[in-house]
Amino acid sequence: MRDHDTAGMTGTHVPLRGPRFAALLLSQSLAMLADVALTLALAVWVKVLTGSNSAAGVVFLCFAVPAVASPLAGPLVDRYAKRRVMVAVNGILIVAVLALLTVQGPAQLWVIYAVAAVYGASHQVFFAARNALLPAILADRDLARGNGAMETARQGLRIVGPVAGTAAYTVLGGAGLSLATAGCLLGSLLLLFVTPVREGQNTERSGTGVADVLAGAAHLLRDSYLRRAVVAYIASFAALGLLEITIFAVVDTGLGAHVSMVSVLVALQGAGAIAGGLTAARVIRRWGTPRVTVVSLTGQVLGFGLLLVPFLAPVTIGMAVLGTSLTWFIVTYTTTLQRHTPLRLQGRVFLASESVGSVPFVAALASASLLLSLTDYRILLVAGMGALVTTTVLSAARGGPRQPEEHGAIPSAATVARPDRVHGTDRERTDEEH
Repeated sequence: MRDHDTAGMTGTHVPLRGPRFAALLLSQSLAMLADVALTLALAVWVKVLTGSNSAAGVVFLCFAVPAVASPLAGPLVDRYAKRRVMVAVNGILIVAVLALLTVQGPAQLWVIYAVAAVYGASHQVFFAARNALLPAILADRDLARGNGAMETARQGLRIVGPVAGTAAYTVLGGAGLSLATAGCLLGSLLLLFVTPVREGQNTERSGTGVADVLAGAAHLLRDSYLRRAVVAYIASFAALGLLEITIFAVVDTGLGAHVSMVSVLVALQGAGAIAGGLTAARVIRRWGTPRVTVVSLTGQVLGFGLLLVPFLAPVTIGMAVLGTSLTWFIVTYTTTLQRHTPLRLQGRVFLASESVGSVPFVAALASASLLLSLTDYRILLVAGMGALVTTTVLSAARGGPRQPEEHGAIPSAATVARPDRVHGTDRERTDEEH
């Protein structure tokens, strides 16, 4: 029970292996399936309507850019019950995707772009609310396992979702894609609506002023340990942005293989990511989040290094290692933010984090797209390795948060964010370092 949290929240823990958590996991999975299926399918739809690769690429831009403004919704996520926020977001997205039924030709291209933009903004809010919900309903000892389960499902859907979405558009057309996506979102909404979860009441009402909107970012910047975690997050996602583009040159120039090999390597990365999700809680429990952060960053460096070798075996191993390492990092990072953020700030912190991470990712995508035609792809991979190595050294040198008086104790989110310490620079808190 987090009855000492500054937000004044009270609730009861949800058993990790009980039906309520399973319902939440399934709800997230349906929402994620709709997300990953729609993203590629809309780009394919625009390509069919216009014949333009550039026009199709704008779809991805529409999905990505709204994330920069997502912190504006942070106070709303923190003010209301997270489950209700997720239900409301699903309702908004259902209306948005049903608007795709009006698309009959290129004249309605703007509708597709508008839906992509609404989706890009709304799904950030959905998953920020999901991340904020978990520490409010799960016992602290279950946070890493809960995050690992969510990330395992997410990574699995990243493999099958784009194929499912493209197949739905190819077989059923745009209208069928719209209805199928709406069906997934409706299923997610109903599961959330009927699942009884007592996450507690936030008695401290957040406002909508500039200070309230920026409170999440301020919390991340105020704390030295969280600042280092955010820097590592930025480096990881910038490197991931480079990988999204350079993988085509790795296959074409490095291996001399057909472009279809990219899908095989991406599937191997996905398999590694699923393995990472399944094992993340175990390695966090054994090594603690600071050590797992260093190990996962080191794994990403190793993965990038293996992509430099122009042979199939090391490249396939490198992609699998990257999948596992990146997932370990995501689960560790999410758990760290949950543990070291008061419940009243969780929504704003996660939306600020997503906003900060999306900028280097998009910038890396754009830079790699431009530079790949001007320079050797291996230079880009080495640049990504350099950023990761620097972040790894900083993370290893500075270590983790200070231990509480009783070594190895794992406090609740309320304990690690006590009212008398929340405005300091470094709170006394813990990670599973034993």
